[in-house]
Amino acid sequence: MKTIIVPEILINDDGSMHEDCIVRLKMVQIIEGEELVDFMKERIQECINELKEQLSCYDTKSIFSVWFYFVRQVEEFINVYYELGRGFVSISKHIHIGNDCEMKLIISVIEDTFGQNVLARFQELVSLFVGFTTKELIDNQVVRVPIETLYDMWDYLQKRRLHIMTILNLIPMCANGDKAFGHEEIRNKTVEWIERILMNITLGCHAIMESKCLPDFHGEMTSKGVRFSHHYSHLEDMFMEPQRLTILDLEKYRSIRFEERRCKETLSICSLEEFDITLYNDTLYYERYGLLDNKKYQSLVAFMNNMKGYFKDDYLIEVPHADFVSICQQYKELDLYREMDDFYDIQNSRYGFVRVEDTYYSTYFMLIRYYVNYIEKLLRRNKRYQIDSGFIFEDKVKEIAEKYGFDVKRGCKRIDHREFDVVCIKDDTIYNFQCKNNYMSVSSIGIKESVKASRYNRRLVSYYEKALKDEFDKEHHLVEKLGVNKIKHFVISRFPVITDNENIIPFNRLEEWMLND
Repeated sequence: MKTIIVPEILINDDGSMHEDCIVRLKMVQIIEGEELVDFMKERIQECINELKEQLSCYDTKSIFSVWFYFVRQVEEFINVYYELGRGFVSISKHIHIGNDCEMKLIISVIEDTFGQNVLARFQELVSLFVGFTTKELIDNQVVRVPIETLYDMWDYLQKRRLHIMTILNLIPMCANGDKAFGHEEIRNKTVEWIERILMNITLGCHAIMESKCLPDFHGEMTSKGVRFSHHYSHLEDMFMEPQRLTILDLEKYRSIRFEERRCKETLSICSLEEFDITLYNDTLYYERYGLLDNKKYQSLVAFMNNMKGYFKDDYLIEVPHADFVSICQQYKELDLYREMDDFYDIQNSRYGFVRVEDTYYSTYFMLIRYYVNYIEKLLRRNKRYQIDSGFIFEDKVKEIAEKYGFDVKRGCKRIDHREFDVVCIKDDTIYNFQCKNNYMSVSSIGIKESVKASRYNRRLVSYYEKALKDEFDKEHHLVEKLGVNKIKHFVISRFPVITDNENIIPFNRLEEWMLND
C-alpha cells in the first residue's frame, strides 16, 4: 500500500463549490496489483463466512418458505412491466410508492389485468420498499440512493434479482438452525445480505478481474471501504445479461415470422398456456438452426413437457424426490441438478430446481431460464446461428448510429475485396466500426472465475487491437470510396470486455459513447 498526496476542492454542505474555490492537499492510501488482489480475496471470504453464519441460525423450512414467496413477489413485479410495456415503465417514473393517491392510478390496472392475487403480492412487496435506500456506484463512488418511485423499485429489483436467487439457493445448504424467519424480516435482510454482503462479493470479484486487465487499476482506501478507479458494467438495457441473438431479434431484424405462430389470448404474468406457447413457437424458429434433429434439444423439450404435470398453479412447481430421481435418469444428458456445497458453485448455478428435504422446487421463471440457457449453449457453436447473430449485431449498431446522427453508408460492405462492417460519416469524419460478436461469460462470480475471465479478456483485447491495426492498414479504400480524408476506427464488442483502449467500445456503452462523441 502506498500513500500519495492529491488536491481536494472544498465543497459546501449543499454540494456546491466553496465561493473562494479553496483547494487543500490530502493524503490518500492507494492499493493496487497483487496486494489489492490478496486484500479483496480476504474481504470476500469474510463476507462469505458471515453470510453462511447468519443463515445458519434459521430453520430451513421456515426461511425457505418466506424467501420463496419473496422470489415470487419479485418475479411477478418485474414481469408486470414486461406485460404492460414501455408506456407503463414511463408512467411508473412518476408514481411514488409512498403516495397512496398516486398508487391508486395503477392498482386498478393491475387488478383488472392480472387479478386480485397478483395485486395483493404486488402491494405487499411495495410496502416493504417504502423508505428503502440502496447503494449505487456513481463516478466510482458508492452513493446512497433512495427508492422513491415504482420505476426505482423495478430498476433495483432487476439489478438484484440474481442475488435474491442466490439467497434462495444457499438456504438448503446453510440454514440448519431452529429460528423462525418472518416476512417482516425481508426488508432488513435484503439490506444486510444483498446490499452489504453479496454486492461486496460481486464488486470484489470484479475488482480482481479488472486489476488483472487494466495496468492502472487501483483502489483508494476510505473510511467507508475501498473506492475503485474503474467500474465494470456487464448488464444491458432492462438490466439483462447480453445475448447474441433472441427470437425477438429474428422478428425485428430479419422479419422472420410464422403464420402458425401462436399468441396468448390474455395478458398474464405466467401460465401453463404461455408455457405451451413458448415451447411450440420456439420449435418454429429453432428449426432454422437444425435443433429439431438435435437429441439434446429433443430431450429438453420432452423434459419441459413432462414438467407440466408438476405445476401446482401457473407459477409453482413441486417434484417429489422419487419422481425427480426417475426424471434425472430419463434425461441424463440435460444435467438437471446436482448437490453443491461450494459458495461460488451455488451462486453461479443455473439449475432450475432447489431441493429442500425430499422435495424439489421450481417456478415457471426458473424453469424457463434453465431452458433458455440450455438452448443458448446448444447454439453457441452453430454456424448459421453465429452468422445470423453477427449480421443482426451489425444491424443493431447501424440502428443506434442513425439514432445519434451518424450517416450510415450502406454501399461500403465490400470494397476491392476488402470487407467492412458498419461505416458512417459524421462531422466530415468517417467512422469505421468493426463489430465483434465473440462470446464471453459475464455473470459468473468467484475468485477462480475472475482470474480465468481476466485471461480470456486479455486475449480478446489483444485480438481486437490487432483487428484495429488491420482496419488502419486498409483505410485508404474507404477514403477513396467516400471522398473524406479524416477517418476513425473502432471495434464494437458485443460482450463487455475490460480495456483502457478507447477505440474498443463494449456494446452496452455504445449509446453513451455516441451521445458524448
